[in-house]
Amino acid sequence: IVKFLINEILIMYFKKIALCLCLLLSISCTEDLDFKQTEDFSSQPSFSLSLVNFNIPPTVFVNIPGAPPVTEINERSNLGLFQDEFIQKNLVKIDFNFEVENSFDKDFTVEISLVDGNDVLVQRLNDIIIPRNNNEVVLTETLLVAGNPAIRNIETAIVSIKLSNTNTTILSTDVGALNFKSAVTIHLDTSR
Repeated sequence: IVKFLINEILIMYFKKIALCLCLLLSISCTEDLDFKQTEDFSSQPSFSLSLVNFNIPPTVFVNIPGAPPVTEINERSNLGLFQDEFIQKNLVKIDFNFEVENSFDKDFTVEISLVDGNDVLVQRLNDIIIPRNNNEVVLTETLLVAGNPAIRNIETAIVSIKLSNTNTTILSTDVGALNFKSAVTIHLDTSR
């Protein structure tokens, strides 16, 4: 009998809790929905991604005996993201961000060319001058699509790092390194 009474009390208790929960969940405060808010919505997302990053020790500039001195290093980076139809349609601005540390006792110049799928130049960014024994150079260059719609055709970035004075060379015994980091931030406007 005690077991039966306990079961009956528990069942009544759970029924009361269930009834209270149903009442609580079915009664709520509401206000009229304003569907015109969606007309004011403007979506302008931005995405950042790595472009070209490398660390150049002195040994990279050491040439093979009998060969001309190495004064330039080139690197290519595929920018296939720009070929996406959604990106093509909504691209409004591109920010190129650079961070370079030069601990060599030589000056460098960085040239960046943006080319299409046929290696035809679309845009050349401003040269970056990197002074010797410089802790850090941080730069941003912005391209607006409205001023140059051909930017949408970019497929590859070609980065050339050159000794500013080609009459000097870097020896394997030289101390230092050149650390180059770059990223691109693309800005879209999907409200157009």
